[in-house]
Amino acid sequence: WSFGGAMTIARYGVGEVDRLGLRAVHKLRDDLRASIHAVVVRDEADEFRTGYGIGAAWRVHERIEISAIWSDAPESSEGATIDVRSLAFGIALDVAPDLRLRVGGLHEERDAFDRSELSIAVARVF
Repeated sequence: WSFGGAMTIARYGVGEVDRLGLRAVHKLRDDLRASIHAVVVRDEADEFRTGYGIGAAWRVHERIEISAIWSDAPESSEGATIDVRSLAFGIALDVAPDLRLRVGGLHEERDAFDRSELSIAVARVF
């Protein structure tokens, strides 16, 4: 097991938004991890909102890992907090001992609009 957390405080013109995120990751096997996230937000209207996320990562080969995360949690931007449901997935390839290529997708559902995203990233691994 591993545990983590983060607290942020943001000041916008319409008010302050405080966010507490907690995360737990459990290594089920050498090649499989499961995670759960909890979110508590005090929004700009001084109301509390909660959310969650669940995910998994599976190393299908010594150099390839696939992952997916589902979340239903509040998100704040520009001083407005809204509920967002999202599904993210990705495939990471370790092309060298210290270099990783990742291709990912994201779909978000919001009250005002939905959005989808495709990302490609190169990361140096330390």
